Amino acid sequence: MPLLLLIGINLEAGLLDLYKLQQGYIAYQNRNYKEAKEKFLAINPPLLESRYALANSYYRLGAYKLAGRLYLKCKSKNPVIKQRIFYNLGNCAFKLGRYKSAKAYYIKALQIGFDEDAITNLQKVLFLEEQKKKRIEAKANKKVKAQSQSGSSDQKLESKSKKALSKNQSKMGEGSGTSKATKLTQINKNRSTHESVKRHPLSSKVYEMINKGYINEEKPW
Repeated sequence: MPLLLLIGINLEAGLLDLYKLQQGYIAYQNRNYKEAKEKFLAINPPLLESRYALANSYYRLGAYKLAGRLYLKCKSKNPVIKQRIFYNLGNCAFKLGRYKSAKAYYIKALQIGFDEDAITNLQKVLFLEEQKKKRIEAKANKKVKAQSQSGSSDQKLESKSKKALSKNQSKMGEGSGTSKATKLTQINKNRSTHESVKRHPLSSKVYEMINKGYINEEKPW
């Protein structure tokens, strides 16, 4: 784990900083990540080694955002170090559920050189990304289906309501004397016609014309 194994001790580091760095490594290897964090934080200004190790400590403590920010600040032209930084950035993004970013970092790490861990984690990301996509699609399809069923139910309910309303209106018409009023109107009409007949008695000539189907007189009465 120690970056010292990758790049060696920074020659510009002071003896005190090197001592703190070594103490931090010991705490880290003993899985005392909080103590390791404090040791690495005490190195000011930070060294590349202490910053990288501090990022590792934050990662172990579950502070993935802080770890990612520190990894981004670790600048090096050494391809081995760059590959480990990209790999670790991928791990931080993976832990945060940012699969797209994680995939990009793992690919960058693999572009520098072969790394079995990066390949394994990239496969995990691709699988989880596909599962997430399927869940989103299934949820969307379920929502559309629910809306379709709801619309169908609303249409059926509306149709039933219209039928019920029409039936009620029909019953109301029957109970409100509409039929009686119609009969009464017909009786009055017949009575009026009967009275008109009494007032205007038809002559025999009129009957003859009616039987023939025409009346040409201007004043038949």
